[in-house]
Amino acid sequence: MSAASSPAHLARPAGSPSARRILLGRSAGPLVLALLAAAALLYVATLTLSSLYIDEVFSWQAAYGSLHQLFHAVRVDEVAPPTYYLGLHVWALDLLHSDSPLALRLPSAAAGVGLVGSLIWFTWRLQGPRAALLAGVLGVLSPLLLRYGQEARSYIWAMLAVTLAAASALELEHRAHRRTRWVGMLALAAVLAVWLNYTAWPLVVAIVAWASVRAVRGRERAVLILAVGAAALALVPLASDQLSRGHWVGIAPGAGLTVNNLTRVLATPFDGRFDTGHPVAVVAVIGGAVLLLAASIWAWRRRVAHVGLLLVLTWLGPILALAQTLVSHDVLITRYTAMSAPFGLALLAVALCAIGSPRARLAGVAGALTVGALGMAASLAPSGHYPDLDGVFARVAAGWRAGDVIVLSGYTTLGAGPNYYLPRHPQTVAAPVYNLSTSPELRGVVAARTHRLWLVLDDPGADHFVAALPTVRYDARRQWRLPGNPAQRVVLAAPQRF
Repeated sequence: MSAASSPAHLARPAGSPSARRILLGRSAGPLVLALLAAAALLYVATLTLSSLYIDEVFSWQAAYGSLHQLFHAVRVDEVAPPTYYLGLHVWALDLLHSDSPLALRLPSAAAGVGLVGSLIWFTWRLQGPRAALLAGVLGVLSPLLLRYGQEARSYIWAMLAVTLAAASALELEHRAHRRTRWVGMLALAAVLAVWLNYTAWPLVVAIVAWASVRAVRGRERAVLILAVGAAALALVPLASDQLSRGHWVGIAPGAGLTVNNLTRVLATPFDGRFDTGHPVAVVAVIGGAVLLLAASIWAWRRRVAHVGLLLVLTWLGPILALAQTLVSHDVLITRYTAMSAPFGLALLAVALCAIGSPRARLAGVAGALTVGALGMAASLAPSGHYPDLDGVFARVAAGWRAGDVIVLSGYTTLGAGPNYYLPRHPQTVAAPVYNLSTSPELRGVVAARTHRLWLVLDDPGADHFVAALPTVRYDARRQWRLPGNPAQRVVLAAPQRF
């Protein structure tokens, strides 16, 4: 066969871009498996690094009971559909018969690994294996994906469903045959996202709208819109009831328009469970915001494939959170923008791979990996996490005596944290617990001067109570700081006559 009559891809030299893409595509399978294995190792090995977050305790409280109790708890205490709690109920209560932090969090870790895989798939459909593998590395290093991949909450599952829906829509755009399965995949993933978390709804609408214009037609379009629309409408009564109870107002004091909140929202994939007062975390968040903004501008100027869809999915969550904060309620935290995180990582990978200069591209990739690594280091640090509920009640149990009482202030007064951790220590199963701010009986307990007080404090406003102990003839005998969160402390106070 002559060179002139040879197929074009056989006639190109081995060093040509097309040949490199073919070779990379053939070797990508083991690399993808390596990335998924790295994600699984990271998520599982550090799964119990921190105590259950207060919202995780709410998940436990909703899932651990009869189905009637579950639906009642979801309606009264949550602002989310019941799907995740049903899954947690079946997994932990029916299958494992365990409510340990490991058992509660393990499904989220599995979803986190699946999300890294779906991110690779989505990015591959956008720009091929090189961008897909880079997106996978960024996904493994994302502090936000790690955070929700290690929390017993619905967010990571909803992110997985949204990303699968977007990848299925891209798959449909290029498929001429066997379309039914991909339409079904798109519809199923979109419906699951709708039924997992309300914050997924705007992105689901954007994906379905894009697919209706670019990827599906005729009966396919009708089936997709009807399925997703019916799923959303079925949840409207429950969502209205939950929102009317005002539970989401509890986050308002920390979700206002501040430089810190705005930066973290702009850097959504690089935000995490860390305190941004730490220098490493500051660099990670600011660097993440700068990278994502620069990537958005570069991708738009270069008109990379599907840049409009990418920009919408990356920035729709942050824009809506900022708009709602300006207009009505304070919601400017990454809890409400987390659904956009996988698409921000895909956008960053696509933009970096679109840089023409090898040196500039290498510098950009190095910068992105450095920011991710810094954020991951801050996330895995031994301190700076959420308040250490496990450490608090273990400390109390270690020094417990008959007749002692527990007084809570700040974060530990929220939800069912004491209900989860106190029964895990035989000494404190029936411990009397009082809220420093809202328990009127506490005045009588202190006045009796017959009980030692275990003060669990993470609210600076409680300092006046500790300072006033001598006026009620109590002394602060000992004080402990918790390594997981330096702002948290346990104070043992005893009557002066003891």
